[in-house]
Amino acid sequence: TPLAYPQGAPQITSRITVFPPGSETPMHRHPMPLYVFILEGELTQAAEGKEPLRYKAGDAFIETGEWHVGRNESDKPLRLLSVYAGADHLPLSEVKPAA
Repeated sequence: TPLAYPQGAPQITSRITVFPPGSETPMHRHPMPLYVFILEGELTQAAEGKEPLRYKAGDAFIETGEWHVGRNESDKPLRLLSVYAGADHLPLSEVKPAA
């Protein structure tokens, strides 16, 4: 998915998220470029119709703009830093509606 900065007043948001062991996000996507740095643990990212990607502590990536889930498949906490390059009118993520 090509990266494109959204229109509107720029708003950069950063946060640290902790995933307990065995946890998973809902199917979602981000309406803006999103940089992720794995601080601790391992993340499995599974985009619809694609092979899962795995990231470990020290890895950094730009997250897909496609529908995806993030999982902590380990028995240890996962901590990651997310930096969203968004705009003041956009949500950080959108949960996929039920089919």
